[in-house]
Amino acid sequence: MRKERWFWGLACLLAAVLLIGSQLQWFNYPFSSGTLIATFLIVVILIKNLIDLSLTGIIFSLAFLFFLYQKLLGISLSGWTIFLAALLLNIGLSLIFGPIIHRHHFISLQTLFASNRSRIKHIKKDWPISNDEVIRLSGGRLTSSTKYLQARNLKEVDVVMLMSDMSIYFDQVVAKDTQVEVKLDCTASNLELYIPQGWQVIDQLRPLMSNVEIEPAVDATVLTNTILLTGQLKASNLEAYYLD
Repeated sequence: MRKERWFWGLACLLAAVLLIGSQLQWFNYPFSSGTLIATFLIVVILIKNLIDLSLTGIIFSLAFLFFLYQKLLGISLSGWTIFLAALLLNIGLSLIFGPIIHRHHFISLQTLFASNRSRIKHIKKDWPISNDEVIRLSGGRLTSSTKYLQARNLKEVDVVMLMSDMSIYFDQVVAKDTQVEVKLDCTASNLELYIPQGWQVIDQLRPLMSNVEIEPAVDATVLTNTILLTGQLKASNLEAYYLD
């Protein structure tokens, strides 16, 4: 995030310098100041998409540049022709080179998973023993587990998962102050929550390439307790069901 702020911050500063320079005639440019700034921003976006290997961003950045400078190239095409051609190119190249690009992103995800493995080890080492107010759960790589929580004054559940499956049952839990916060840090995992009738689920998660499905309450007028979902899901799936 910090790198992106620097990238776009410097790009805007350079755009301001180009705008002032074009008005003060520091350099010769045969087009308007607006075209100059548009060109600069499109080139910056093109560079960013080249770094990210985004075919769509690359193709449409080039299409915008072609649209701006087609007269200089001695060509005259309508805008819809240029961008329709860009759309067709994007579809065709995505079908041909998509697997290669997905492999690149898979390698990036592997790096992310490796950092999560070390984080899980660190968290498990420093975590205190679970008690009646706080329960801490972790799922290691390629494991599957079912957790039946038992607590009479539960306030918080911390869950850290990496490439694993976990089912958590809350039917033997009494919430402290009628709310239990479930803090998640899940990467490439599948998590299922089984909740008693009368509990409300509030979703405040930050999902990244993830799916969250929460079954609606049978009768929303009799909700007495709350489960607050917070934290991150990365390339993961979360499903919440109500127990009969």
